[in-house]
Amino acid sequence: MKNLLGLLVLIAVVVSCSLGKKDAPTKPGATSPVSDSSATSPSSALTLESFNQLRDGMRYEEVARILGGEGTETNSSSFESMKTVTYKWEGEKYAKLYTTFRNEKLASKSQANLK
Repeated sequence: MKNLLGLLVLIAVVVSCSLGKKDAPTKPGATSPVSDSSATSPSSALTLESFNQLRDGMRYEEVARILGGEGTETNSSSFESMKTVTYKWEGEKYAKLYTTFRNEKLASKSQANLK
């Protein structure tokens, strides 16, 4: 009976911890976290024209302004003085745009299904 009660308490603790709010990743220079719903909503600014405006060396804020909103951080890593962060933007009809920033500057971009 003690084991069952202990198991129930343990399950309750695990469930309550997993229901806690997760912090959204912050973007370089951002003042507040980005909500997940705004980061993944389709963007009308996600076009081949906006993709072509992106230039190596741009800062995240410039890229987000051109693309009409914040991206979703998909990966990040650091090694010595090099920090790399990848973001994704999604649009309508499976349109996607990926950017990689190295030390807070645009280093690469790729897209799929942009018109």
